[in-house]
Amino acid sequence: NLQERLARDDHNAAKAAALTLGREVEGVREIDSDEAREAWQSIAPGLSEATNHASAADGIEGTRAAFEGISIQIKLLLQRFGNPLTTPVRLAFCPMAFDNRGAEWVQRSDEIDNSYFGATMRRCGSFRATVHPGEHLVIAEEEVAGTRSGSGHQEHRH
Repeated sequence: NLQERLARDDHNAAKAAALTLGREVEGVREIDSDEAREAWQSIAPGLSEATNHASAADGIEGTRAAFEGISIQIKLLLQRFGNPLTTPVRLAFCPMAFDNRGAEWVQRSDEIDNSYFGATMRRCGSFRATVHPGEHLVIAEEEVAGTRSGSGHQEHRH
């Protein structure tokens, strides 16, 4: 929801979505296995901090900057725990975000919906991966080694 609101330039709804996400993160209490608990505990603090920054930001650019941190943590969740939804999600990348440093995000739509630029460049970017329900995000070896190359099933440019 946060991703979609940022892509629509709806700052108030984006802040509300970040607040809701933060509450959900804080609400996680019971985790079945020690391994899963350890993984969650390594991701949750960063996710919680980023949602707090996103929901408290004065302007949409501040919320978008915090969204990058949220996106990084969501990507880690998809790697560790997989896609819990009943629909696929996609890992997208915009090479122009943050002064051409580039940034990723996760979205539900099958058409690029750029959260970092909104209406200014809503279709800028490409898909790096599709994660189907129950599947885990697999990162290409090149990306693990530190390059910015794509990963996943296929890349689409819009």
